[in-house]
Amino acid sequence: MGIDYRSLGVGWHHPSSRTAYRAAKHRSITAEASRGRAAESRKLLLEAVDAVAAGELDEERFIVEALVREIGLTVDAKAAMCATFSGASAALEAELLLPLRALNECEMRSTMCGAPLPAADFRQVVLAITEAVLSREGGFSEWRYSTAAGREQLRGLSEEQQRIWREPTQLEHSRGLLTHEDGPGELGFFWATKIG
Repeated sequence: MGIDYRSLGVGWHHPSSRTAYRAAKHRSITAEASRGRAAESRKLLLEAVDAVAAGELDEERFIVEALVREIGLTVDAKAAMCATFSGASAALEAELLLPLRALNECEMRSTMCGAPLPAADFRQVVLAITEAVLSREGGFSEWRYSTAAGREQLRGLSEEQQRIWREPTQLEHSRGLLTHEDGPGELGFFWATKIG
């Protein structure tokens, strides 16, 4: 399952909901390029599982390296070298393989509305976000509030107000309905908008 963003690019022609990605029936997912990539991924994963079973590869390292490869990073990329099992596990639990793949494999030259993006600056932010996500569980949240832009957004709040702002909000309604912003680590934000 998945989209080969490297060959298909990003745009409005991809699924527009998380459930559509999960269903794996969209033409972007069933496209020849995506199916070929999925087959290659499956082959590499099976080889790695065999290496783990034979004791030739550590299980945690296998998961980290597989995720790094699947999101389009090279092994020498800083984000890849900083990747940890806790970061990779959190990313996988939040279903971030495709959002991170879309960000890392595509050169986005403009917003979806057509406004130009500074390519070098955009790439630098994508790599910083990817590194934060993969570095450790909670790394994205920490990064988000520690950048100059994040600090500026919170500048007018007291320490107590900032703590409350960072806390994921949820409300329980009648008949068991639960609404929430996201969970700890804030990785759900990657699905808050169209991903590719």
